[in-house]
Amino acid sequence: MVTYERWHTPHTWALPFIMKIAKLFTLICILISCEKKEDFALRNSVDIDIVRIDTLTVHKSTSGTIKTYLIGDDNLEYNIDFSRLEKSTYNLNSEAKTFFFADSVSIMLNNNKITIYKFKSNSEVNDGETAHFFTKKHGLLMLENTTWGNSTILKLWSYPILKQLVLFRNEIEDIHRKKNELFNEIDSVIDKELKQYER
Repeated sequence: MVTYERWHTPHTWALPFIMKIAKLFTLICILISCEKKEDFALRNSVDIDIVRIDTLTVHKSTSGTIKTYLIGDDNLEYNIDFSRLEKSTYNLNSEAKTFFFADSVSIMLNNNKITIYKFKSNSEVNDGETAHFFTKKHGLLMLENTTWGNSTILKLWSYPILKQLVLFRNEIEDIHRKKNELFNEIDSVIDKELKQYER
């Protein structure tokens, strides 16, 4: 007799939903109760089916086109000349990372036109690609891992705006949709195999 153990991964399809609820709840709580002037960042991460949310202190400095952010233990250094986006560079904890301009979109914010720029880093690393969202005026708005959705939000007001933009919703939703299709297909194949041995 052959015994099959079915592999269930309920957290895989639920991760995007759990992350959205956790981020929204935390965002509302902070917007209501926090009196700081954005010298902190909100970091969301998922470990299997547990969502972890941390508030981290942020220290920012600017020198010419170089912007440095110390977020918790991470030191992020960006060199972005908005007139020569293809020359942009990014270092994480003094280590150079692949970094390139991906897209931009202009929106009206409080009757002012602003452009949001999207950069990507670590595209060659499996599950490691990160999207970086910037404006000239506000600097770094947010970072998000494009596979798992883990994010660090520096400008809380930007999160609901970014979520509405095609700029943000690109491959992240695509990846989750493909993963769901794959797991459904695996479940279907396992079901067929088990039915053969039930007879």
